[in-house]
Amino acid sequence: MRALFVAVAGLVLAASVGQAQEAPTPEPDPFFVDYEARLVPTERAAHVAIRIRQTTRSLRSLRFRIDPERHIDWAGDGKLEIEGEHVSWEPPAKGGTLQYIFRVDHLRDERSYDSRCAENWALFRGDDLVPPALARTQAGAEGTSRLRLRAPDGWSV
Repeated sequence: MRALFVAVAGLVLAASVGQAQEAPTPEPDPFFVDYEARLVPTERAAHVAIRIRQTTRSLRSLRFRIDPERHIDWAGDGKLEIEGEHVSWEPPAKGGTLQYIFRVDHLRDERSYDSRCAENWALFRGDDLVPPALARTQAGAEGTSRLRLRAPDGWSV
């Protein structure tokens, strides 16, 4: 009789452990990424801010592949690491801001530019302004992003 009681108790314990492991995982909350670039012709540059909004840590990190001569002066809250052609950022759990300066002027060869910022106009590629990034997220997380480009008074975008 004692052996039967131990066996039944073991089955009850196994069943309760199995139930704990089968608990549904909560759906990840969405996250929002706002890119804002402000053109500063006197510096021939754009000041860029990347703001993350989230209620949980759905977006865990971003790793950018940069041009260290054009993407400069990185600063941000959370954990920021700059290593050669890569910048890694882990924003705080509730979101944060990462900032840098993008040098617009870039020579294609000795005599011509492939991007340029003048006194009253600028021409550049958006994928140079915001370098490509690898995002590490919570499984199933969905993000929404938008870009706001601020130009000096009198300019059109």
